[in-house]
Amino acid sequence: MAVGAFLFGIYADKKGRKSAFLFTLLMFSIARGLSALAWGLGSLLILRFFIGMGLGGELPVASTLVSESVEPKVRGRVVVLLECF
Repeated sequence: MAVGAFLFGIYADKKGRKSAFLFTLLMFSIARGLSALAWGLGSLLILRFFIGMGLGGELPVASTLVSESVEPKVRGRVVVLLECF
């Protein structure tokens, strides 16, 4: 997750938060689906690494994206609700 947060934080700053958010969600979802079909321990560990990268990149990017798009009056409540889910 630390690797994903670092890499996708940089990616989000350069290419945009929305595209980073979509890419991390796609990475997480595909790796998660493929992990159900893992054919051995090695493949499962590799897929779990990509799941962690996707999730680690998604969490900070989503918080920042929501923070930037919500009006300041309700920003705190919306970010707390996001983190709760």
